[in-house]
Amino acid sequence: MITPGSEVAVSDYSDQVRRIKEKLGLARSCDPELKVFGAANHKYLLHSPARVEEVVAFEVKHDLVLPDSYRTFLLEVGNGGVSESGSGAGPYYGIYPIGRGIDDLTYDDVTAGLASPCPLHPLMSDQYWEELRNPAHDPDDDQVSSGVDRWLRGILPIGSQGCTYVHALVMNGPFTGRVVNLDLDGHKAHFAFEDHFLDWYERWLDEVIAGDLQSRPCAWFGHVMGGTEDSLLERLCVTPDAVMKVECLNELLYKQRLSSAVLEALVAIYEQSDTTAKEVLVQILTKFDYQRAKPYLRALAETNLGSVLKAIFWYQRQNCREWWPLIEAAMHRISDDETFRFATYVLREMDLDYGDLIIPFASNDSEAVRLTTYYALGHLPNKERHLEVFMRGLTDQSNAVVRTVLQALKGVTDRRLLHVYRQLAKRYPVDDPNYVRTNLKRRMAEFGLWQRLV
Repeated sequence: MITPGSEVAVSDYSDQVRRIKEKLGLARSCDPELKVFGAANHKYLLHSPARVEEVVAFEVKHDLVLPDSYRTFLLEVGNGGVSESGSGAGPYYGIYPIGRGIDDLTYDDVTAGLASPCPLHPLMSDQYWEELRNPAHDPDDDQVSSGVDRWLRGILPIGSQGCTYVHALVMNGPFTGRVVNLDLDGHKAHFAFEDHFLDWYERWLDEVIAGDLQSRPCAWFGHVMGGTEDSLLERLCVTPDAVMKVECLNELLYKQRLSSAVLEALVAIYEQSDTTAKEVLVQILTKFDYQRAKPYLRALAETNLGSVLKAIFWYQRQNCREWWPLIEAAMHRISDDETFRFATYVLREMDLDYGDLIIPFASNDSEAVRLTTYYALGHLPNKERHLEVFMRGLTDQSNAVVRTVLQALKGVTDRRLLHVYRQLAKRYPVDDPNYVRTNLKRRMAEFGLWQRLV
């Protein structure tokens, strides 16, 4: 065990350090245009490693012991880099130099904050998280400071993911050295799957080199499991844990390509899978083997239309039009906001007049559904045909709906609207938080009548 003030460098990771140094150069060559999220900031560059004296001074100052794997990185790989924040090559906006970002968690007493027991763990339930975020007042709770929440204790920030998101290290307890993704606004923390910092860092390099990170949303890394398609399939087949199975499938879904052998194996697994796993399996098939996916999509639509619509919209937009009959037949069964929203997304990709299909939802009890309806109607090239529906929408009791209808009516100058617009001007003598009057002014300006109206 290294103690603060020790000058003994950890050497257990020498092979991994060598691989990481080689892979850093390869990552730069695989992403020459710096397309991976954050790469334009850190440019895959690291400054020279920290001196032992620097690391020891930091440990002594804060009365802590840095996790071995992270300490090895600082001493043998690099310490900071060329980005504006001083961060060096790493996931998202990179890895801070030692000591940078330590105030991100607003400890009044940094040393006490870092030493406090970390309450986070990888299998936190939503209920546990809410209790952690909003604890009942406990007069015996020894607060680190009045300015820090309990869930932020025992954590060392090591890099920024943008906005309020950071990656950090657990500093004590059974998960010491694990990387955890945090949102300082309080959304649930999410542990990376790797056992220590260097495994997490090397996985990032592997997926840069494989090209996976150039094809994914920016905020995915460290939130889903890593691994090759073969290792993921093997784990999928042997693990009895339903949650772990879904994690394996989610990572397969993010791959750029899957072999036919893996796809065959996933089809065989389908019938033995639970509902959640089936949803992800259908997405995988839709993305990588659309023809094979079709019967599974149709079958799943009977029980989970929303999942089917998402899969089609996300991975087969060019084929949306062939799903018109299914959506037309199932429209009357839609009862939730999200499914309806994705139905309109798919319909908008078809280059067909879907107006009559969604107009019944303009009088739905859900404000969210009405908003989606008018937004989708506003994208029709022949939206003037549905003028009566828009005029009814302008009398909706929801200010948000009225605003959306006005925005949808952009470019429509049918003079039948003028009477309703004048009524709206009286209803909204000043602007409200939804900016109804501002949008009304824009529509009236298209008639050249706003000044006369006011």
